[in-house]
Amino acid sequence: MSEASAAASHPAFLGAPTHANGQIHKAASALIADEGVVVFRLARLRDALGERWGHKKQQVWDFIDRFAKRILGPSDVFMRINEIEYLLSCPGRGEGAAQTVAFRISEQTYNFFLGDTEKPPEHEVVSLMVAKDQAAKSQVVAAELPPPAVDDAARRFKGYSWRLVPIRTIRGRELEVRCRGVEVIPITGSPQPWLKVEVQIRDDIVGQLLDRNERLGLDPEDLLRIDTISLEYAAGLVRSRPPRHAKSPVMVEISIRTTSLQTRQRLQALISGIHQRLRQEIKLELVDIGTHMPPGRISEAVGLMQGYVDEIIPRTAGGLADLNCLIDRRWPGVAFLGSELREGLRTPADIKAFRQTVAELAPNLIVHDEGFGGMDLWLQIGATHISGHELQEIYVIPD
Repeated sequence: MSEASAAASHPAFLGAPTHANGQIHKAASALIADEGVVVFRLARLRDALGERWGHKKQQVWDFIDRFAKRILGPSDVFMRINEIEYLLSCPGRGEGAAQTVAFRISEQTYNFFLGDTEKPPEHEVVSLMVAKDQAAKSQVVAAELPPPAVDDAARRFKGYSWRLVPIRTIRGRELEVRCRGVEVIPITGSPQPWLKVEVQIRDDIVGQLLDRNERLGLDPEDLLRIDTISLEYAAGLVRSRPPRHAKSPVMVEISIRTTSLQTRQRLQALISGIHQRLRQEIKLELVDIGTHMPPGRISEAVGLMQGYVDEIIPRTAGGLADLNCLIDRRWPGVAFLGSELREGLRTPADIKAFRQTVAELAPNLIVHDEGFGGMDLWLQIGATHISGHELQEIYVIPD
């Protein structure tokens, strides 16, 4: 594809307020043609983040850039014009299109960085219009737009919004625990989808997610706090599911390390404190299972939680050796991260052996993958369920 062809297939997009003259001229043409030009601001988000804005603003800009690129059309104009303001125009898409897109980007950004709140986000979207004064001279006037009306069902449903909770580890590290719901799609068998609580742990200073090794380096006390946040979110998700997911079970990850002597009693108290009706619809996804972990250690952890919830599903890394610790029992399902499976399954022989081993372990194989990019591989290994975060971005709350 030539550079010209590639440019024609994407929105007129600039992520920084430099070299923008051509885009400003295009937006000005749309403004004169009365095709809708808006500015949306991040002043309230900046104020809410307070002192954190200094090291958060680049993350905010990057998030907006990624999300905007997914929803903008090839003829749209979008650019940041200063630290907290963006210019947006959607010529040819109908009256009000730019306003709708601006509110959507604004809402997603506020939810991601401030988490779920009881009140809707305070949007700051301004419509620009051309008007003439008494001397018949044209001038641009601005009018702040009210946010779109939200119906009662949407106000009640809070499950898919990000919940962000800052914590400080016992060693003084500043972290941010992020939870949201994603859909787990069945490939075979029952058509009923599941829900999963996606959990991210982010270093709030450097702005990076913790990898597997960094997570394993956390103390059980820290992991228990993370599990507490995740379980509370899962219980709220069961209570507030929309009609489409009224019967969907909810998966939530729990670290096997919180079943250690140091924290096991508090973990049991935490799980048993959730109402029984809610617990019956929760599946625990047991994570942080090491390659060389003794099967007896896993059986002990399962025994501590058995009977409290619907099912317990282990999640391990993607190699055949990682499955050895699970072979002493029949599980309702096993789960894997797609990124780790790709690393562990490199040859047809690996795939065949993996599929045979998993089939003996469990009737369900759940793959958590971003965007379903490896669907051919997942079908080859006999996956029954696939989850992916992209679904969350486009999910529409049903009427």
